[in-house]
Amino acid sequence: MSALKNQKYERFCQYYVALRSYGEAYIKAGFRNTQYNQQNAYKLKKAHPEIQDRIDELEEELTSRARHERDDYLDLLDDITFAKGEFSGDNTPKLEKRLSACTKAMKAQGIEGDTNINVSNGAFQLIVHSAPEGEEEDEDGGK
Repeated sequence: MSALKNQKYERFCQYYVALRSYGEAYIKAGFRNTQYNQQNAYKLKKAHPEIQDRIDELEEELTSRARHERDDYLDLLDDITFAKGEFSGDNTPKLEKRLSACTKAMKAQGIEGDTNINVSNGAFQLIVHSAPEGEEEDEDGGK
């Protein structure tokens, strides 16, 4: 299945997958905002089974993409762990490029924090700094 022909229905599906709220998705898709948004969204879904099919498809795509990013992240960690200096010297940019992709994947998975790699004399170290939940770091790195 591809995008729904009715643009409002397609937007509804995409907003639902992003927001996980039928009522909010209903409003953001461009339907009239009333006190019955949730009920109207359910009625819309029931009257048009292709909407649920499209939601299922979008959720599967999102899950598949997240799995792929997670696997890339784990592959990178394996490379770092077992490379034994492979990324030293001229290969450092290769590692930094993969680290950048890894950091994006981590953020997509909800893992927040700064990721750094120190490469020195063929040895490297992966460092992930994250503030405990509910605590923000200031610009100087303090709490």
